[in-house]
Amino acid sequence: MEITLKAKNTDSKIIIQDNILDSISSYISGNPKLFIVTDENVHRLYYNRIEGLLKGAGFAVECAVLRAGESSKSLESLNYLYGECIAAKITRTDLIIALGGGVIGDITGFLAATYLRGVRLMQIPTTLLAQIDSSVGGKTAVNLEYGKNLAGVFYQPHQVLIDPVTLNTLSDIIFSDGISEAIKYAYIKDRALLALFSHSKKNILEIIEACVTIKKDVVTRDEFDRGERMLLNFGHTIGHAIEKAGDYSLYTHGQGVSLGMVAAAELSHEIYGFSAVPDLKEILFKNNLPIKTGLSSDCLKYIVNDKKMESDTLNVILLKEVGEAVIHKMKADEFIKLAEKSSIWSK
Repeated sequence: MEITLKAKNTDSKIIIQDNILDSISSYISGNPKLFIVTDENVHRLYYNRIEGLLKGAGFAVECAVLRAGESSKSLESLNYLYGECIAAKITRTDLIIALGGGVIGDITGFLAATYLRGVRLMQIPTTLLAQIDSSVGGKTAVNLEYGKNLAGVFYQPHQVLIDPVTLNTLSDIIFSDGISEAIKYAYIKDRALLALFSHSKKNILEIIEACVTIKKDVVTRDEFDRGERMLLNFGHTIGHAIEKAGDYSLYTHGQGVSLGMVAAAELSHEIYGFSAVPDLKEILFKNNLPIKTGLSSDCLKYIVNDKKMESDTLNVILLKEVGEAVIHKMKADEFIKLAEKSSIWSK
């Protein structure tokens, strides 16, 4: 399946195909030098195979390997990657490739956007979360000590190669991490998706195609996150605060989003009469995602640094019903006061 996302500065081609990695060289035009960014886990699983295919096709290949995990999405790692690009003599006519999950995709996208004011970018997402969400749409970022994704830029990849076969190497925890984002898409845009989550692994290709299509449509209408695209942040405001409070190691991104969706759904019930909170909790629980945290509501203090803040007002994503999300403006202190009442917190 091929999907084209038409953006302001470039078209982004998204190709979903089993074993697409075996033909990776056919998707690279010209004769650029290739600079691959990956992490230790993905390097061990896929790098030698991909390097062999690319070098066999005549490409010069350089690689930088980061530690696996959210802690690598930092300014320190970014500075290291700039140095490696300089050492490899990467120019603006070359190609930077992100090979890995959401952390690698985010930081590599930021690298490609800012090194020499822009080098072509290819995303090869190897986790479900990256395949259905973070690799598509051009959001790039690193974390700052104050919070998640606070430094970043919009920069569309020229290509996204999605190989569902790579999901076979994921642990159950990391697979569920991506299912959390897929459930998000169902609740904000397409309730028909819910039927797929009773057998998520069996229906995975259908889930990937549906989520990527939804994101493509939303980004095409609102590339720079000023309106409809904000809906994709359902569950993320509290989720990011939980990730930060857990030092990005206690909870994965998908687990944080799962908890954030429960809290946001409960707030939706309070404000809009949303009635499907029990159903949301059940579907998350059945997909091995948390609906309660050992953390206290003290972590809500990190919300003041949320990128969706406008002055002292927060754009909160709430639900009117399954498949219908809205942007609800609230004072940050009011939001925190209501969110403190959520059932997710340790009492």
